[in-house]
Amino acid sequence: MIREMQKERVTVEIGIGETETGRWLNQKISLVRAGDTRWGSDFRKLVSLLNLFAEVVAILKYVKQEGSTLFNRNQENATLLVKGTKKALLVFRKYGFPQIWKKVCAFCENHSIRIMDMLEYYVTPPNHKTNKTNQHHFEVVIFKAILDMKNQDFGDRFSEVGMELMENMAASSHCDSFSSFNKAKLLKLSEI
Repeated sequence: MIREMQKERVTVEIGIGETETGRWLNQKISLVRAGDTRWGSDFRKLVSLLNLFAEVVAILKYVKQEGSTLFNRNQENATLLVKGTKKALLVFRKYGFPQIWKKVCAFCENHSIRIMDMLEYYVTPPNHKTNKTNQHHFEVVIFKAILDMKNQDFGDRFSEVGMELMENMAASSHCDSFSSFNKAKLLKLSEI
């Protein structure tokens, strides 16, 4: 981006006669790397910064503008992703076991593994018969319990208050001259 901007600037300057042309003049230049620690490297850094000063300022303005817009978009995307994941976990808990069971059965058939009868009573490892079916044990005791733990863990990490805080934070952002200012969200933020 810097090189393209510098090329355009030099072309314009040559066109209006501000810059001389000739052999070894107007070479492509770039900023000196920060890791260069040889003698004179600080001088080269300053010279390259001076030569590209207009381009560096333009890029910093671009980063400031786009970065603030990106921050607001990322904040909104984060809340949507968290809400969507919570919903997907609940839907998967409710309807996901039959899909997984079909995949397990297909795997067992492909590898010649005996498929257990889900309507038989579940037998614990020391061969004690229970009054629950295999279906109940694998679907409720294992599958749904694990998803409940995951949902709880997710809820602990992203509480309702935290989600509301994230949603309403954009209302107080100074980015783009308070373009995302929202009085209602700001009032909700003060209530949290």
